[in-house]
Amino acid sequence: MQGDLSFRLMTLEYRLRDLGRPPERMLREIGLRCGMTALDFGCGPGSFSLAAARLVGPTGHVVAVDIQPLAIRRLRRAAARRGFNHLQVIHRDDLQGVPSESADVALLLDVLHEMDEPDAALAEVGRVLKQGGILCARDHCMKRAGLLQSLTENGQFRLAGESGELLRFELAEPDARAT
Repeated sequence: MQGDLSFRLMTLEYRLRDLGRPPERMLREIGLRCGMTALDFGCGPGSFSLAAARLVGPTGHVVAVDIQPLAIRRLRRAAARRGFNHLQVIHRDDLQGVPSESADVALLLDVLHEMDEPDAALAEVGRVLKQGGILCARDHCMKRAGLLQSLTENGQFRLAGESGELLRFELAEPDARAT
């Protein structure tokens, strides 16, 4: 787990990043809209979680998950200030309690390289994602080929396209995942 100082520096870096590439614009490009449910796995400072909450509106739902306690505290405060009662912030690295097939969109942004057990995390993300939903991924510490391999090697996900810097994946057919 990342220390508080490292997390604060990362937060500053992401704020600067978001000025040039606003999360809300990126989420619109992938099709996130009012009434949908989004999962932000490894939400960090929460810029994508907050943008998702704005886009899905009060009829939608956002689940933000992270293991960093400072991230969770900050995001909970930011959601409360904005009145985002439809933004659920979870402190842990698993998705117990999140219903199966409940998310239209899952975000895995700049977190895969930090995971101790990426296969277990991806299995949980796949469980939560609806059939027909999309997983959007990127990782600044991994080359495109490595990210693509990590997400497709177990047969659970297949590449569905790209939206700017985000790779878009969909669940493989249930029969293909069972093999």
